[in-house]
Amino acid sequence: MPDFDLAVLGAGPVGLAAAAEGARLGRRVLLVMRYPFNRGRSDTMHAPRVEAIPASTLALLARYGITPGRVGAGEVHGDRWGAWAAEAPVALPGRPTVHIERTLLEGAFVDLVRTEPRITVCDVPVARGVGATDLGAARVLDATGRQAVTSGLRTGPRRPWVGRLFWAPRRATTVPGTFSIAATPNGYAYRLASTVGVTLGLVGRGSAIAKGASVIDRYLSCHAPWLLGGMPPLSDMMPVAGGGATVQWGAAAPGTILIGAAALARDALSSQGLAAGLSEALASASIASGYDEILLSHRQEEQRRAHLAHLLQICRSHRFVNEPIWAEYIAFLEREARAPSLSSAAFVDEGLIGLIRRKGRPQSAATARPAS
Repeated sequence: MPDFDLAVLGAGPVGLAAAAEGARLGRRVLLVMRYPFNRGRSDTMHAPRVEAIPASTLALLARYGITPGRVGAGEVHGDRWGAWAAEAPVALPGRPTVHIERTLLEGAFVDLVRTEPRITVCDVPVARGVGATDLGAARVLDATGRQAVTSGLRTGPRRPWVGRLFWAPRRATTVPGTFSIAATPNGYAYRLASTVGVTLGLVGRGSAIAKGASVIDRYLSCHAPWLLGGMPPLSDMMPVAGGGATVQWGAAAPGTILIGAAALARDALSSQGLAAGLSEALASASIASGYDEILLSHRQEEQRRAHLAHLLQICRSHRFVNEPIWAEYIAFLEREARAPSLSSAAFVDEGLIGLIRRKGRPQSAATARPAS
């Protein structure tokens, strides 16, 4: 008999949420993280940044006693501002969102997890390819982000774009909190603010993105000067570890479920990645059978297809669409949008998926072994 019902790899917000939900359901959970809690942080709390989530996600957080104020959420934002098809920024309609501090969210989940007796925390680095048997668990959830340590196959652009992030306290700026974005010849730049801080991000490829803050400042002054209004010089802001920023996804190993960015690392152009990851964390932690696993896999595949389609629509609609870097990314998206699925759900008869959704899993599924 396994020592744990569930092993969660990764202690970012998605992994922490999955561990907390598993414990809430009465399961024995092993949480494998990179940093010990006694250093006062989760696996990603060294990287402060502001993220946008749907306003409805606040209700999900409330079930764990996490209030809007605790994560730096303030007003609800409707429209965004964007200089995309033209040089001048215009209002872009969108769904209601709130902006939160990722580190505060992680800190709230850390406080929850560290006091939960059903969760055993292990801060030993995980080797690539680790499985359920190695961890003494019935099922493994891989929430290790873009690293996707259990995945043997990851798909993304041959030359991925990277993100450079800068953060400043809100009091050091005079910017509105609205999400704002601008296309540039080599990618795009964006800005958003919580009640606590402001994040400015530059995403793309090329020397301007790879160099120092002063070079990036001059680049943005040329291509998106309105994003810098009310902001301190980038050299006075806190640089935040960036990394890959283009879309990427992995294929799960037997006995393992990829969640969050390990399953689908969304491009910020068409992203509610944090909110989607939190939703997947709750769904995956409650899986009771192979049928539940099939449904989750099928839903993830649908979300990947929808994300690629939305990304294509956005990438084709801006004024730098013919620049080589953009053209290369669009070609990758078009090719992958036409490619057959690698998800296990793709090999399940659509009639079976519909039957499960309409009538629930078969009566024997409660005692079925997890899918391998």
